[in-house]
Amino acid sequence: MKRVGHLLARIAEPENLREAFLRASRAKSAKPDVLAFRENLTSCLSVMRDQILSGEVPVGGYRQFRVYDPKERVITVAPFAQRVLHHAILRVCEPYLENKLVPWTYACRKGKGRLAALDAAAGHCRRQAWYLKLDIRKYFDSVPHDRLLERLHGIFKDAAVLSLLERIIRSHEVTPGCGLPIGNLTSQHLANLYLGGLDRFIDQEAGGKGLATVRYMDDSVVWAASQVDLQDLRVRLREFVPMGLGLELKQERIGRVANGVPFLGCTLYAGHRELNRRGRQRFQKRIALLDRLVAEHRLTEAHAQQRATAMAAYANTASTLRFRRNALQSHFRASAMDWTEPPTVASAAAAGTTMRTTALSPTATTTTTRTTATTTSASVWPAAPEGFPDGEPLPEPAAVPLR
Repeated sequence: MKRVGHLLARIAEPENLREAFLRASRAKSAKPDVLAFRENLTSCLSVMRDQILSGEVPVGGYRQFRVYDPKERVITVAPFAQRVLHHAILRVCEPYLENKLVPWTYACRKGKGRLAALDAAAGHCRRQAWYLKLDIRKYFDSVPHDRLLERLHGIFKDAAVLSLLERIIRSHEVTPGCGLPIGNLTSQHLANLYLGGLDRFIDQEAGGKGLATVRYMDDSVVWAASQVDLQDLRVRLREFVPMGLGLELKQERIGRVANGVPFLGCTLYAGHRELNRRGRQRFQKRIALLDRLVAEHRLTEAHAQQRATAMAAYANTASTLRFRRNALQSHFRASAMDWTEPPTVASAAAAGTTMRTTALSPTATTTTTRTTATTTSASVWPAAPEGFPDGEPLPEPAAVPLR
């Protein structure tokens, strides 16, 4: 495929920048940085256009915070103007990145996503007897800048666009010359692109062996009728991943499909899928945390119900009806008489001041596929609603100080 050029002017077009602003501000319209940008929208976009065309657009200056979901991760957030820039870049460049991906890669792609990946994986579980589970150790932190840029040079020939992408990539590193910031929109698509090398390697090895694969970012499963074929593939992957990609395999487990296939927070079987133990624990902890934040007046009931409904929809992708009912039925009680003072257990029991708020639907079946969310294995949980303090994800219960 020929390399593409002459894209910088399209990225800097006023209409593209305006649409990028609308996408970057979606569900964040009340935040101070968004409001400030909106108040001077024409001027801000004009300045950004000039900076893009001159090659002097600012990058970096990130804000970071930690989440435990369930393991510790550092989330890196760019200033709002840079988030607009990232959307502007991908509105133009995403189709060319998309063309380099194989059909069985499901993260950060329109019309695909987590649920589609689970459905495809379920189909393979019905047809195959063995699986090989693959995962990359600290993938986002380990992506090598030089190799990623080499991949981009094979797609784009516009020197100005390549320079802009290189500045964004090199604006963050975890170890010298490695790492993409979890939180940047560009990071998700570039990280997905980089593992296209793994996809092509598996595809070549699968020739004539009847192997089937599904990948969601760095979480991959390969299915086969024969255990021997997967053992051979594992040996080759142990050599290719460090040498060919500069990455390290964290997990490379071979097992019988009949015993269940772990993938994207679920355990898949030939006829159904279940939310795994860690996923159930996280669901229960988050529901309890939402309940407490409402009681402490740190989150409105409307936002808590919005969040809980999204979580119920997430859990509904597996066979969890009884579990969801049990997890939800005892939560979301708040004072019906006084919103200015948090109810205490004693006063609630004595005066009867607690009541159940608007009922949650434990059988919710509607969910929205997020194609631009941070795509790590833990990131498939729904994002925090607008209005949560600092706009950051819900912390784990242990991270919220008791009052």
